[in-house]
Amino acid sequence: MMYWPFWTRQAAAPAAVVDALNESRPRTIWRDELDTLITKVNRFEHLRVVLTFRSHYRAQVLPDELVLPEIVHRGFHGVEYDALREYADLYRLEPPASPPVQSEFSSPLFLRLLCEAFKEQGRLSLEDATIGLDELADLLLDQVNRRISNELNAPVTDQVVHQAMHAIAERLGSGTQPWMNRASAHVLLQDIWPGRTTDRSLLEALLGEGLLAEDVDPAATGPKRNVVAMAFERLGQHLVVAAAMSDLQDREHIRQALATGPLRQLVGLDTEPDPGLLEALSVVLGQRGMELTEFRDQVGERQAVAAIVAGLPWRSQSTITRVTIGCVDSALRRPETFHEAMDTLFRLAPRSGHPLNADYLDTLLSARSMAAVDAFLAPWLHATKEGGGAAHRLITWARDRDISRIGVNTCRLWAVAILWCTGCPDRRVRDDATLGAARLLITCPELVPELLEQFLNVVDDWITERACYAAYTALLRSGSADQWKAAAQAVWNVLFADEPPLNAALHDEGRRIVEAAAERGALPVCVGLTRVRPPYPSTWPIAWPAPDDVAKFRESRDYPKLHFSCTADDFSTYIVESTLRDRPGIVHEDVARRVLVDAVELGYLPDLHAPFDQHVLQTYGSGRSKPSWIERIGKKYQWIAFARLLGQINDHVSPARDRWSPPEPATPGPQSTRLRQMDPTVCDAQPDAAGPPQPHVPQYNWVDFDQASSPEAWIADDTTLPDPPVEFTGSTGPQVILAGNYDWRRENEQDADNPTVWAHLVSLFVKKSDLDALLTELAAKDLADEISRVGGTSYRDGFVGEYPFGEHYAAEAHIHAYEYGEPFSVPTIATTVDLLGEYEYSPIDRVSLIAPSPILFGPAPGNLSWDDKATWRDIHGHPIAAVRHVFGAGQNELTIDRAWLDQWLKEHEMAIVWIDLIGKDLMRSNSFHNSHPGRLMRSRARHRTQDGQIAALQPFYNRTPSWHRDDS
Repeated sequence: MMYWPFWTRQAAAPAAVVDALNESRPRTIWRDELDTLITKVNRFEHLRVVLTFRSHYRAQVLPDELVLPEIVHRGFHGVEYDALREYADLYRLEPPASPPVQSEFSSPLFLRLLCEAFKEQGRLSLEDATIGLDELADLLLDQVNRRISNELNAPVTDQVVHQAMHAIAERLGSGTQPWMNRASAHVLLQDIWPGRTTDRSLLEALLGEGLLAEDVDPAATGPKRNVVAMAFERLGQHLVVAAAMSDLQDREHIRQALATGPLRQLVGLDTEPDPGLLEALSVVLGQRGMELTEFRDQVGERQAVAAIVAGLPWRSQSTITRVTIGCVDSALRRPETFHEAMDTLFRLAPRSGHPLNADYLDTLLSARSMAAVDAFLAPWLHATKEGGGAAHRLITWARDRDISRIGVNTCRLWAVAILWCTGCPDRRVRDDATLGAARLLITCPELVPELLEQFLNVVDDWITERACYAAYTALLRSGSADQWKAAAQAVWNVLFADEPPLNAALHDEGRRIVEAAAERGALPVCVGLTRVRPPYPSTWPIAWPAPDDVAKFRESRDYPKLHFSCTADDFSTYIVESTLRDRPGIVHEDVARRVLVDAVELGYLPDLHAPFDQHVLQTYGSGRSKPSWIERIGKKYQWIAFARLLGQINDHVSPARDRWSPPEPATPGPQSTRLRQMDPTVCDAQPDAAGPPQPHVPQYNWVDFDQASSPEAWIADDTTLPDPPVEFTGSTGPQVILAGNYDWRRENEQDADNPTVWAHLVSLFVKKSDLDALLTELAAKDLADEISRVGGTSYRDGFVGEYPFGEHYAAEAHIHAYEYGEPFSVPTIATTVDLLGEYEYSPIDRVSLIAPSPILFGPAPGNLSWDDKATWRDIHGHPIAAVRHVFGAGQNELTIDRAWLDQWLKEHEMAIVWIDLIGKDLMRSNSFHNSHPGRLMRSRARHRTQDGQIAALQPFYNRTPSWHRDDS
């Protein structure tokens, strides 16, 4: 607990931190002297003070009347994965192979004690932290016992800490509260180890080590009374239950104790049962080969099952039996225990060798239909998203954290667990789980073929599609030829060897993996590319439902919005109609009704799915104001039904052609460009953040604007235009700028009319033999139109990581080549293109970046590859080209290694020419004005001379004159 005192003067003032007030002796010194400190601090206007202490000790270190702003620091909550790795590095231990599942790992004190205990015992890995609670308790007590025994000069073999903790546990177990009077605790521990002074007593030592905590009795009605409790509630409850059961040796004795004995009173079976003590009881029984459900007559079936599930993360995996698994199955069938049971399964999912890990989860889910799984998993994933349950922690850690050191089997289990989340209609869950799975498989690409085959057989098309995304991303990033070959074989076996699926998205994603393997010389012998490419042997014709066939779904609460969405809403207009408007003989209203019928036939059931869909409509709305990331389960089934119909239509009906259509490509293109709704290959790219400009980009001196006689005079002055460089030396050596967009705006400008300077830089390749002719053509010419043509090629349908290869890019490139018109009298090649990904349904930022020209990559699979962040690297992993940002719009820049580019230019007998357009303007707050100060634009070409210098050609100035309208 930290306090920012009320006497703070400024948010930016320096802070004096007084840490750990509760560790002072006596603790009351702060309570008595804090007024003096406040008085002294008040003398310094620009000083602030932060006080920190454990919340248990607030009453002892702060005066009652002192009211301060506070922040409660909850340890490592939410970042347990990072904390474990940091502590492992600090104590030179191997981090655990799997993410932490116990909530206690959010406590810095617990984690410190654990690491010290492991280090002291010579254990090398924190993987052992997954041991049962019995052994973990002994390990912690052994470690603290060594330290306290040395402090008190007690023999280590006397185990004074063990004695003390068990004595307190036994005393707490015989009482009615989870604490005891401090004085009573002191007397109790004096019998174990008499302390000569209060500061060197066994009680103070246990408080100092954090095994015990001191607080004020919350139940006291008279004078305040200090009490002592177990600092770690779970450890304390375990010790209390273990002490209470120490004399109960068999089932019959336990049954009697739970029926009428002290154990029944301890867990509160006659009043309100204590869930924590019942959980501890289930763990202790598990260590003895028993389950709490064996005592259902005494405890109650529901409470026994709930306690077993809650205690599973603290049980040694050797104690998990078929009976235990049966209890989990029972918990999943009960509404009151389903949440905890599912959360526990995801907590245990990455734990290698555990009977309830992701393999169990996969068996549980794959045995059910898509409709059955969606009925419980989709609402649960959505409901637990904000609270950060176990599934979402796994997704977040895989999406954002350093996972480079996880073991192969942990990686497999982790990926299996979160791939099952990609069927969720909450796209925040679906997209992040996809990105997390991709990052996991990048770490262990050898897992791709196995997991790909596993999830190609899942009956949910959404999950299968995203498994392809993750597998393809991992192979692009780090796949070997053998892994590509095995993955292509898996795709062939499931998707193409026999009857292909109808789904157009699965056609495209499976085909891309096979074709990419072929590009790498890794195509399996039995795979035929002709069969992998469209058209596919699907059934035809399709029976189109009549309006009366779907009338029963209209305005039905059993099918929330399903009829309207399919037949009249944006899905019908902007997805169905816009995709199929060029298909002769295909009536989009017929397709819309077929989508509706097929969505229901996919398994949509009112009893299972309508409650969630009603919740979505009531919570988020049904119109365009609804967040794009939330879908109904019914909408999911619409997407799948449409993807399947689209596959069938594409197999049998080609788009209409006219005299403006490009010729048919030699290789068929993809079956769909509308079904890709995120880009998994930017899984390591960082969101844009406002920051200082690049060091090589010049700053603009706004003094020129301030000193100008008028805005018109400032705009007309062509001597104050900035001069962005085309070459610079960066952290990796000399770089060449291929393209860039820049602007300079007045910081903190309050006026409605803001002066702005902007620049657009493009470049092109030209044969050396044509260079002089091109330079003659560019000199002193208005190049504004040429700049838009040179830098205007954009690709919208492919993934960044596959560029410039793959069917989506090939299809767009085919159109660009047909429509391209050379802007100059000699042949040129633009050095860059724009890659855009406008995924309207995804919560992830819009992809927008500048990429090197396809010619720089060479033939497939290319000599440059994307690293999922912001860089294209060569086959040795060296950075060659880098883009400033991947998401959003605004300033961007693509640079390339000069030595690499020079070598490429030499090999291809090419030269590079830069063209820039720079302008000055006044940004107006609205469009209604009586005057305008005009606009200045300068276009210019630059090139590198034979001696390596950058030379500029004569510029051209385009001046828009100022004007003033007299309305009088």
